[in-house]
Formats: sequence, structure tokens, C-alpha cells
Amino acid sequence: LWASGQVAAVGAAVQQQGATALVLAGDRRGWPGWDEVEWSVIAGVPTRFLESDSFAMESLTENDAIFWLDSAEAAAAFLNAHPALPTHIPFWLSMAGGDPILGERLKIDSKLYWLAWSSVPYTEWAAHHEPSTPSAFLVYQATRAAIDALTGAAPTFATPWRVELFELERGVSRPYTP
Repeated sequence: LWASGQVAAVGAAVQQQGATALVLAGDRRGWPGWDEVEWSVIAGVPTRFLESDSFAMESLTENDAIFWLDSAEAAAAFLNAHPALPTHIPFWLSMAGGDPILGERLKIDSKLYWLAWSSVPYTEWAAHHEPSTPSAFLVYQATRAAIDALTGAAPTFATPWRVELFELERGVSRPYTP
């Protein structure tokens, strides 16, 4: 599944950041219906869901990392409602981290982390294109594939996919290496 690669990558990254537990937050619709044990096995770290009650935030510890499963807009609302949170624990997003809405709506200045599926040529491509987001690269790849198919040319990209990690600070995303 597409999600298992992202979950395994975020699990490894948060462990390298010193976290000993992964807390899943946001609306889980669109993600696999795994229970906490299944998420933990894939992430390689104990995992639990952050419930949406008034005591949920009190359950977080400095050993936790959050993996946001919802939209960029919902992430901004959550982070704006809890401005001290990102300074205490790593906050990870999937593709929502590359959505410009996050930067537009976020009212706090914090370092966030995000990840996305991409292919090996992404880094070289990103150095020469603006916007250089993984989403823009996916559009570029789809366009190239369509042109190749129409012209009968050999496929331009035949490299395997992998999960790319990014850090987002002051509205600027850059590759992240834990």
C-alpha cells in the first residue's frame, strides 16, 4: 500500500529525532483502517491515535511525535490552536506539508516536517524548477509521460519511487535528512 511506505518512513525519521512514540492526528478518512497495533508494526514505533477531546493534548509527552493525516487547512487550524506544540515535539505531515494553504493559514513560526512519494530524479529536477514541490514534479512527470505516449518515445522516467522527507520553516521547504 502507498500508506505503508509513508508510515514506515515517518516512523524511522521520528525515532532518529528521539521520539519513542508516534501519535496519529487529524481526520483518518482516506488512510487505511489499521488499528494502533497495525500502525505500530508498520511505523516500527508504538503508535496511538490522538482523540479530539479536551484531554487529548494533555496526553502528549516530549517523547512523542505527531503524524498529521488530514488536510493542510486542518493542520494549520490545529497548529494555530496549539501554538506551543511544534516546539515540544516533531510535527509531521504527508503531502499536506507541500500544500501552499498550510503556509498561508499558519500563524505560528515553527519548523514542521513532511513527506511525499517521489522518484529518484526529483532532487535534480527541483534544483532547476519553480515551484519545486513534489506535487509539481508529479505534474511534470505526468505531462512528460503523456508527451512520450503521444510521440511514441521511450518513457522518460523509469526509476523506482521512494519517500522523500522535507522540513518546512518560515514557508520554505527543503530536503530533510534525519
